[in-house]
Amino acid sequence: MLGSPSPPLLPSLPPPFERYAGAIRSEYKHVPRLTYLTKRAEVLSSMLGEEGGGRWIYASDFYRQELEEQARDNLLGEIQMLREGVIPYEEQKGEKEGEGGKGEI
Repeated sequence: MLGSPSPPLLPSLPPPFERYAGAIRSEYKHVPRLTYLTKRAEVLSSMLGEEGGGRWIYASDFYRQELEEQARDNLLGEIQMLREGVIPYEEQKGEKEGEGGKGEI
């Protein structure tokens, strides 16, 4: 479980997952930024079963053993970032393109 270190630090997501999370935002670019931050965090939290006990991400025992821990860490990291107002990959992509990356709320 991610705690609140002092000073607060945002998690570092693996680059492929970070790009994936950024691609999801691209698909929902029509959604206002603040709405996206809130609703995406809710969706990810529900995938983890945070509201009523945990659940498995993967149905297969093989994938659960091989990938469950990393997948949970990735989702928890993204949830924390979203709750801090950061959309993974959006900021770096925007800075590279000279846009500042934040977008409008």
